[in-house]
Parts: sequence; C-alpha cells; structure tokens
Amino acid sequence: MATNLNNLKCTPCSGKTPKLSYDEISINFKKLSNWSINDEKEMLFKKFIFKTFKAALNFTNSVGDLAEKE
Repeated sequence: MATNLNNLKCTPCSGKTPKLSYDEISINFKKLSNWSINDEKEMLFKKFIFKTFKAALNFTNSVGDLAEKE
C-alpha cells in the first residue's frame, strides 16, 4: 500500500540530515500530482499561480499556519 504523503507529519531535520537519493525522489514524485523535479534532480517543487495578490497572500498565510502546527 502506498503511503499518502498528505497524511504524514513533518519531521525536523538538521544540516546533517542526508538529502533524498534520486531513486527516493522518483518514488515520492509518483505519489504527487502537479509537482516537478528540478533539472539537477535534487528536489521536488510545485509552482502555484494566483489571479490576485490577495489570493497568493492568503495561500501563503495558510501554509505558514500549517507549518507552525507541524
């Protein structure tokens, strides 16, 4: 059974935490929709586009609230 990434909690990391391997990134990438892998194949990212500045700010604040809870 595949892990639903939306249900996982963030785990704090430090500068000593190893980054994911390309294989690990590829496995996790398959679990996501509308995400991309950067050209260096070192990270996953998602681009968000909003019609208004206010919508972008509301989204950013919501992400900040979620990050504080984590």
